Amino acid sequence: LVVTNGKKEQFPEGAAVVELPAAPEGYEWLMPLMDYVPVSLLAGYCSSLAGRRFFNSIDPETWVWDNTTNWSAPGSMTIGTSKVEIHA
Repeated sequence: LVVTNGKKEQFPEGAAVVELPAAPEGYEWLMPLMDYVPVSLLAGYCSSLAGRRFFNSIDPETWVWDNTTNWSAPGSMTIGTSKVEIHA
């Protein structure tokens, strides 16, 4: 699944592409937010459907915080050290 503000034609045939709208003229600074919010909502929805905790930190049923997960562990650099992998 590719979620982008680019055009579907830029990606290999058969890729599932969701095209996000461009920011209104004069509000280009909103583009990072417009790209982030839909994907975050999708990730939360998918984790709920799977019966998992979002980022495995907060139980959606009890709202109990679990600070022992890799995501919430101090010193964990899950975003800054992530690599992008493209599987064709």
